[in-house]
Amino acid sequence: MQHTTLRALAFLLATACVQPSKLEETKNDSLAIAVDESLLGLEALDSLTGLSLKVPKGVSDRSALLSESSVASGQLFSTDDQTLTVSLMSIDSLDKAFYQQFFNGTDSTINNGTLRLLNKAKIMINGLEVDQYIFQGPEVVNFKLAVYLPTDKVCEINYISARANYETNIKKIESSLGTIQYSF
Repeated sequence: MQHTTLRALAFLLATACVQPSKLEETKNDSLAIAVDESLLGLEALDSLTGLSLKVPKGVSDRSALLSESSVASGQLFSTDDQTLTVSLMSIDSLDKAFYQQFFNGTDSTINNGTLRLLNKAKIMINGLEVDQYIFQGPEVVNFKLAVYLPTDKVCEINYISARANYETNIKKIESSLGTIQYSF
């Protein structure tokens, strides 16, 4: 299980370096997300940025697998069978300019073309500006969010679902998205 969790972390880091192609962008000033509390479990708080959210029910905290740092924070949650993984990450040196450059990038593939950028959008969730990317690979779908906080810090959230479980996981992911908020 630790090997699978480490693969998920490697995937997160790899997608953090992708520069997506120029796609048709969606801009939505206000996104109303239906939250089904029955699909949600633990509340996660990024101690570096003050961003919080409720993770989908059925995921367990695997944050002990991550290294502690004074310039980065992270939390990792996943189901026992690794069909759904959620991560919260923030790194002091990565700011809004970095993520904006990422959003406006030109290369849409990683891992020798196994992961494609399906969509990207600029949205607002509970008053927070968010860049959202949806990547798809042969075995996974990744919702990657760059959440811009009032303090000029950025928190990155990844929801990674096994494609075989996507239909089951999408409602959980959407409900979790609706709980994202700044709490400092």
